[in-house]
Amino acid sequence: MSTTTPPRTGRIEVPVPSVVRARERGAAALQRPVVLRTESLTKAYGQLIAAREISLEVHAGSFTGVVGPNGAGKTTLLSMISGLNRPTSGSVTVGGVDVWADGPSAKRLIGSLPDRLRLFDRLTGAQLLTYAGALQGLGRSVLAERASELAAAFGLESALDRPVSDYSAGMQKKIGLACSMIHAPEVLVLDEPFEAVDPVSASNLTEILEQFVAGGGSVVMSSHSLDLIQRVCDHVAVILGGEIVAQGTVDSVRDGASLEERFAQLTQSADAGKGLEWLRLCRLRLMMLAAAFRGPVPRVLRALLLGILAAAGAVALAWVPRLIAADAEDRAAIDTVLVSLVLVVAGVVPLFANRRHLEPRQFGSAPARPSAIATALLVSTLLSWPTLWLVLWLVSLGVLRPEWRTSGWALAVAGLLVLLLAVCGARVASALSKLLVPPQANGTLRAIGALLLVASLPLVVFAVAETLRNPGGAGASDAAEALGWTPVGAPVAGLALATTGDIDDSLVRFGISFAWVIVLVAAWFPLVGASLRRIPRPADQLLARRSMGWFDRFPARPAAVIGARSITYWARDPRYRVALAAAPIGAALTVLALWVAGVDPHHLALVPLPIIALLLGWSLHNDIATDSTAIWMHVASGTRGRHDRTGRLTPVMLVGLPLLLIGSSLTVTVMGDWRVLPAVVGLNLSVLLVACGVSSVFSALLPYPGTRPGESPFSQPSVSGSGAGVAQTVSMLVALVLAAPPVWFGVEAALDPTLASNAFALGFGAVYGFAVLVLGVLIGGVVFDRTGPDYVALTQTFD
Repeated sequence: MSTTTPPRTGRIEVPVPSVVRARERGAAALQRPVVLRTESLTKAYGQLIAAREISLEVHAGSFTGVVGPNGAGKTTLLSMISGLNRPTSGSVTVGGVDVWADGPSAKRLIGSLPDRLRLFDRLTGAQLLTYAGALQGLGRSVLAERASELAAAFGLESALDRPVSDYSAGMQKKIGLACSMIHAPEVLVLDEPFEAVDPVSASNLTEILEQFVAGGGSVVMSSHSLDLIQRVCDHVAVILGGEIVAQGTVDSVRDGASLEERFAQLTQSADAGKGLEWLRLCRLRLMMLAAAFRGPVPRVLRALLLGILAAAGAVALAWVPRLIAADAEDRAAIDTVLVSLVLVVAGVVPLFANRRHLEPRQFGSAPARPSAIATALLVSTLLSWPTLWLVLWLVSLGVLRPEWRTSGWALAVAGLLVLLLAVCGARVASALSKLLVPPQANGTLRAIGALLLVASLPLVVFAVAETLRNPGGAGASDAAEALGWTPVGAPVAGLALATTGDIDDSLVRFGISFAWVIVLVAAWFPLVGASLRRIPRPADQLLARRSMGWFDRFPARPAAVIGARSITYWARDPRYRVALAAAPIGAALTVLALWVAGVDPHHLALVPLPIIALLLGWSLHNDIATDSTAIWMHVASGTRGRHDRTGRLTPVMLVGLPLLLIGSSLTVTVMGDWRVLPAVVGLNLSVLLVACGVSSVFSALLPYPGTRPGESPFSQPSVSGSGAGVAQTVSMLVALVLAAPPVWFGVEAALDPTLASNAFALGFGAVYGFAVLVLGVLIGGVVFDRTGPDYVALTQTFD
């Protein structure tokens, strides 16, 4: 199977072909294998036969023109060849692969440019080229190189940062053709590629297509310009009334006359018929600690002030529980919660903000074994400002808790375990983040971390206020009891038990934390090895010249770039913003109505977020409807339905999940009982996931038209039989029915809070919602795979 290369940059030194040269190329092509074959291809629309028994062969290295009057069936034929229009009968094979039996494989060999169907024009030219290449499975480096070459060849370099919607008709043709060529197909199927293109650009396009054919590729092109077909093509097929009435080399079809004359005759006839010592790395750490106090006087003073404040904060954190709780048992409960919180922060923050961490990869060139580097990094982490702050806090706890000093060994063990958990957790989290998250996604990762921080603040403030108000209350004791059986809370719980003489239970708690330290250390060494073996991909200079927006933050894979495209549209297209605004407005109106009806405000706090989640997940319908006239790019590239469905979920999850975290914290704050947080999270999460799963099915099963690009987002297209009402109503009802079980358990647990019921509500809601989502994506993907071409045909009636 042959492959071709994209056009070289700069001007292509191939003259516009003459009729003689086309004849020579046509004769040579006949000696090459057939790369495209249609057999008895027929398409019927009811009683109308748009294509009848069309059999066509295209050889490698040939340039075939398809001509015929308006309505002759040219677009129908080319759409069936490229997999955009399902034939009623017959077959199409490209490179020996059946287009309709193995569409994804066949479509990797085809580059398609339909006529009249829109591109994703809210993307910039650079983003659109990236999108088209990633849908075809190109890696980012190859994609960047080809995009740069094609932009130069088509003269689009200066326009790549502009939205495609700002392009002229001719420029849109050129960027569309570049998208069809970016994956170096074997066959280009072009429907009226020269329409609305100026003569200079047409000459440039002709040269590019000639270069493609000279490299062994084949072109099948329709055009109304018989002179163009005669000058460029070596083979031609004349189609009239859905039938091919003549095909072959241009000379054989002309039969001694000009192509125009021969076409007129045929029309009339048809009308009738590798090591590092840890001490050296510790020395480096000491130098890094001292570096904070070097430099200009203002900087040194600022560092001293921050250091003093941090030290004061550590002592205050140990002193406050003693101030607010006179009973030793109450203090132990508060300390258990605080230690757990600090350890969770130590293990989570490096996932999102690890730029100042020393990483294994930085010592990759050192003549050291991976195990030596791993040991050195782990030990030297003790000499860092966060660790020194933690040590100061632990020492303060030991000084300010006289009851703990009655069991000195337990105090030492607990302090050591807390220190090890913090150091190992931070190292493992940072290494995982550096290893798994590409550099271009660091900004997104930090944004997610910031959202999680914001989401947790209301709950933290509420918990602190509740503890200050009632230090001996059930809230802190229940939380301490639960956390005492986790690795992060077990050290303080074990210390408290040891001070009461319960040594056996104390050792069990210490064992839980020690086991987790072993797990973290066991994970750390392989992570270091993987980090040292992995060679990071260099920064892509071709793409670095311009901002690709969300496309820089996602890998070049079909589902990921569909997600990047969806987020871009949500940000740029007013039609999406109107749909998003409907969610909080609908929730506010519902809450107002229930409040007027006399519903308890504490219970009313549960209402708005599930409604927003439901409408947000349901908004996937609008995504499909709004970009319907550009969906052909997914079908033409052979994009799997599950990738299409998954990609479209990205903006919903990007908005919905942080919103649920923040909103759930606010809901719990209003209700005045933080114990219900798991139930509230499980309820809201399940509704969002269920709504997304249902929409993934119905948006493919019952598509309907949306507002066209450029029109008012408040207008509605008047298309007879579009099915918008049916799709919206049925999907909403199904989503409500399927969301009922987790909502029931969530509300029940929230109104009568116990640890068991809330844990069950959270687990059931998350598992149930995820299962419905996965099932919906899979079913919707199958529907999309089966009906994609029919969907493209349907969208043409919407436009």
